[in-house]
Amino acid sequence: MKTFLRSLRDLLFQGISKCRNLRLSARLMFFITGIASTLWFLIRVIPKPSRAAYPCMRAAAPVMSGFILYLIGAGTAGFGLKKARQKLQGGKFFPAFLFASLAITGLFLVLASDTDQVSASRLTVQAPPDGPNAPMGDARGIIPGRVVWVWNPRATDENCTNKVSDPVRGEDGHFLPKNNNQQAIDSMMRISLMMITGKETVSESWDTIFRYFNIMHGKGNVPYAKGEKIFIKINQGGAGWLTNPSTLERVKTSWQASYYGMAESIPSTILSLLKTLIDDYGVNQQDILIGDPIAHMYQETYTYLHSVYPDILYMDKDNYQSLGRTKLTKANHASVFYSDKGVKMPNAVRDTLYREFEEAEYLIDMACLKAHARAGVTLLAKNHFGSHIRPDASHLHPALLAPENDKVTNGGYKKYRVLTDIMGSSKLGRKTLLNIVDGLWGGTEAVEKPVKFKMPPFNNDWPSSLFVSLDQVALESVCFDFLRTEAALNTTAFKNRPLFDGVDDHLHQAASSANWPTGITYDPDNTGSPIPSLGVHEHWNNSTDKQYSRNLKTGNGIELATWPENLVITVGIRDNKATFSQIRIYPNPAHDMAYLQIHSERNADVEVQILNLNGQILRKSAGYSVSSGETSIPLALQQIESGFYLCRVLVKNPAKTDVFTERIQVIR
Repeated sequence: MKTFLRSLRDLLFQGISKCRNLRLSARLMFFITGIASTLWFLIRVIPKPSRAAYPCMRAAAPVMSGFILYLIGAGTAGFGLKKARQKLQGGKFFPAFLFASLAITGLFLVLASDTDQVSASRLTVQAPPDGPNAPMGDARGIIPGRVVWVWNPRATDENCTNKVSDPVRGEDGHFLPKNNNQQAIDSMMRISLMMITGKETVSESWDTIFRYFNIMHGKGNVPYAKGEKIFIKINQGGAGWLTNPSTLERVKTSWQASYYGMAESIPSTILSLLKTLIDDYGVNQQDILIGDPIAHMYQETYTYLHSVYPDILYMDKDNYQSLGRTKLTKANHASVFYSDKGVKMPNAVRDTLYREFEEAEYLIDMACLKAHARAGVTLLAKNHFGSHIRPDASHLHPALLAPENDKVTNGGYKKYRVLTDIMGSSKLGRKTLLNIVDGLWGGTEAVEKPVKFKMPPFNNDWPSSLFVSLDQVALESVCFDFLRTEAALNTTAFKNRPLFDGVDDHLHQAASSANWPTGITYDPDNTGSPIPSLGVHEHWNNSTDKQYSRNLKTGNGIELATWPENLVITVGIRDNKATFSQIRIYPNPAHDMAYLQIHSERNADVEVQILNLNGQILRKSAGYSVSSGETSIPLALQQIESGFYLCRVLVKNPAKTDVFTERIQVIR
């Protein structure tokens, strides 16, 4: 049955696509899409009504409803006019008036169906053409194609109003420390790093990340060296026009007040990253540079970070030494060369970067989870619109989907995309050590405020998530799936931006040269050599299961690894564990007591340890004898503070000791 439904779906979509290519009239297209959408909706929803909430059903519903409204209106109008004429000919004026009124009502229904708007809606919300679980490109990463998603609703305050002045809560910007649980965010960052590498400590994780980067850049299997510079590119573009130029404090009055609390990098997430680099891995503060070159850093961000790490270099394009900033210096040569050679972007043949930005050995791209009125989404690549020396990024807008806000005149696929050049630049995307998308507070646009997400597991709360990967294409692909799903559920706030036609075109092209437009060879370094595959692109199977091909064991695309682990299920995750076929902790999160449930294939002697995320052993058992079958071991968690921890199980064999690790959250 499922195969039949998929075939029917594909046939409908192929038929619509062919009709579009034939340039049929809008009226005929309306009938074709109306019939197709109605059939698809009824076949899918009648057997299982809950499917009406699926994004694809939400996309089909307005087309179906417009079509049915049109049929009812046209039928009513025709019937009313016919009867009115008959009554009028018979001299029965009052019944004729009633039927004429009925005909007018039908005409209003026809007009209300608005065929042009329905057709536009269909074009806007169509699913990406590559469909689900069709990976393209070459996966990158220590664990290839892995994207880590860590979700903790305790990280954000669900009652935050994000207002300049709330009558109950006072100033209540989402970025304020009171609205962000620093301890929870610290744990989320540490878990992300360990999961992206498969290591058990943050220090080991960073060491592995640096070694992987250096191997990929031809430097060999060498770790980070003291004195090497790390530039952290944050996203605080609003600080360039929403701050007092004398103090860099937010302006909270006049027109600037309407932009208070728009979605940008928050101090708490930045601090959590710095803690792992400095406290866990031992990078010297003075070797870390941080800023948003096109703008400034909000003074409250600087104050929050500087109070903990005063020797970091807080960079600014202007001379704000009196405010603790270090001035960036412009390089004397171009570094990024755009591959359309000025055809699409006549004012953007090349760009120059700041010297400190270009000369840093490593770059960390710290973007935010939000949609965009010109690009559809603004994530890792779009974050670099703020990395050059120009005062704004308007010279790059012609190569986006909507050069003018929300007016898609450059949509579709296989068109030149400046975002692909940015991802392929050896000074930008390919220089990135770690890709991070801060999804604690998701936004609908670069200059709009965060909104609560409706999709599960968020369920009308802030998304409270971190997304991390060593594959920039994979990470953007996953975040795009989240944003397009949420946009279909909240069309008013998102204005369909992540559903624009061609939002992921730059990802198709970054993944594979087979998707490049005719006449374009991406060579942003101007070396004469085209860029290779920059990573793997894929869409999940559906917004409920959120599984990619590596989760399903059907391909070599993306793996979405999550914390808590049950957010996305990976098929056969335990298959390689010869001793234990299943290990789980319940309840998780836990309070004073939890249980380690083991299903063992044989008898074994085990030791159980509880460790913090720095690898320190907090609790250790005297030892247990595990029999073949099910065994439940109590875990005493009294006097352990709230946070995330590791439960390590050591299985003692004659020749070696096998180690298995599970994560556990303690809540007080």
